Amino acid sequence: MSDKHTPGPWVVDTTVALGPYHIITQSEDVPQSRCVVCAFPEWRRKPSPEADRPRLEADAQLIAAAPDLLEACRDALSKIDPFVHDVETIEAAIAKAEG
Repeated sequence: MSDKHTPGPWVVDTTVALGPYHIITQSEDVPQSRCVVCAFPEWRRKPSPEADRPRLEADAQLIAAAPDLLEACRDALSKIDPFVHDVETIEAAIAKAEG
């Protein structure tokens, strides 16, 4: 099954001048631009962005973990007996990630 998303691993890059929470890929298969999510529009919102920093940081970490979480779900689904365990939640998560 081929993925349509940018290959992982993804990491949070806080060094980018355009904004504090960019998600970049560390995949060598992605030429030049490594940016997956290049901005959090809410960051530009008023009042002070400092109030939003903990939530935005947590959001960025969750987004960066997405390829690993999808792979973990696929791996778990391949190892779980659907006649013994409820796999609907895992299947739904995979379907949501795959669009």
